[in-house]
Amino acid sequence: MKTRVLVAIRCLDIGGAEKQVLEFVRRIDKSRFDVCLATMYGGVMEEDARRIEGVRYVNLGKKGRFDIFGFLFAYARLINEFAPDTVFSHIGEMNLFSLWARVLANKHFKLVWTLHSAFVDYRSYGFFFRLLFWLQKALSRFADKIICVSSSAFEYHKDAGYDMCRAVVVCNGVDTDFFTPSKELGEAFRRQNNISQDSFVIGIAARIDRMKGYPLLAHAARELLKKHENLIFMAAGGGDESIKSECIEILGEYAHRFIWLGFVSDLRGFYNSLNLFCLPSLGEAFGLTVAEAMSCGVPAVVSDAGDMRIIVGDERAVFKSGDANDLGAKLEWAIREAVPNRDRIVQNFDIASSVANTEKELA
Repeated sequence: MKTRVLVAIRCLDIGGAEKQVLEFVRRIDKSRFDVCLATMYGGVMEEDARRIEGVRYVNLGKKGRFDIFGFLFAYARLINEFAPDTVFSHIGEMNLFSLWARVLANKHFKLVWTLHSAFVDYRSYGFFFRLLFWLQKALSRFADKIICVSSSAFEYHKDAGYDMCRAVVVCNGVDTDFFTPSKELGEAFRRQNNISQDSFVIGIAARIDRMKGYPLLAHAARELLKKHENLIFMAAGGGDESIKSECIEILGEYAHRFIWLGFVSDLRGFYNSLNLFCLPSLGEAFGLTVAEAMSCGVPAVVSDAGDMRIIVGDERAVFKSGDANDLGAKLEWAIREAVPNRDRIVQNFDIASSVANTEKELA
C-alpha cells in the first residue's frame, strides 16, 4: 500500500524553498507514494505544479493574513478528504497550521516540519514574523519530525531554543542533469540582453531583499567597476524597488554597468552567461542558486552565512558576511584565479540524493 503524503507550503512564488518543494513532488517515487501538494496562495509557479504528473495540486485560497479560522477549516477539510499518512509542511505559517489542523482532522497523521532558515534579521521583517518564529519554537516539541535543509539551519534553531531532539538534516539538492555547462546558452543569453561576449560578467540570482546583501554587493561592485573596464554585473530577481534604488545610488556613475534583469525564467541561460557568480547574503541556510550556478560550471564567491562555504568548498572564495571590503577582495581574487568545480555539486548536492533521503524520513 502506498504512503499518502500531503506536501504543504505557503505559496509557489520564486524562491529556494518553493523550487525544492516542486522538485521533490516531481521526483518522489510515485510507485511508493500518493502525493497531494497544497498551498495557501498559489504563486507564479502554480502552473508548473498543475503540470506535474501523478500529483494533485490544491490552492486553498487563503484570503489574507487574518483569514485564520476559515483557512484552518478549509485545510482540515482537505486533510480529511485526502487522509494523508504524513503531512510534510514547509516554513512558519504552514508548519503551524499543519499542527493546529490535527485537532480538526479525522485521521491521525505523522507531521514533518521543514525549517529553511539559518539566520533572521528581525529588524527587516517585523512583529508578525517574530510571532511566527516564537510560536514554532514553543510548539516544536509537537512535530513528529523536523527536517532542516542544512547543518546551519539545524544549529540555528537549536541555539534559538527549538526542540530538535527529533530533527535531522537533509540538504537541498540541484538537478545536475538540467543545470549543465552550455556555451551556446550563455552566448544566446548575452545576445538577448545586449551583453558583449568579451565582457567579464559577475551575476547574482536572488530576490531583491536586504538579507540577500544587495547594497553590500553594490559597494563592492563600485570599486571593482572603477578598475575593470570590461566588467559587468547582472542581477536576476525581483523584489524591493527601494533597495534597488539604494543600490543604484551607491553605484553612482557606474550604475549603467550593473544590469537589473528582474525575474528570469531561463536561469540556466543566465548562469551560463556568467564568468563568476556571487551570493553575498547576510543570512542563508543553504544557498541553492550557488549550487545551481556551480553545476553550470561557474565559479562562485559567497558570504560565510549558513552552509554556503560547504557548497563552494574553497575558503578563498568565502568572505566575512557584511564586510564589503572583504567581498571586494574575494571577487578580485576570483576574477583572476577562480576555476569551475562542477564535480563538487554532482558528488555532494545532487537532487536525486536529496529526494531519496527525504523519502526515508517521510515513510
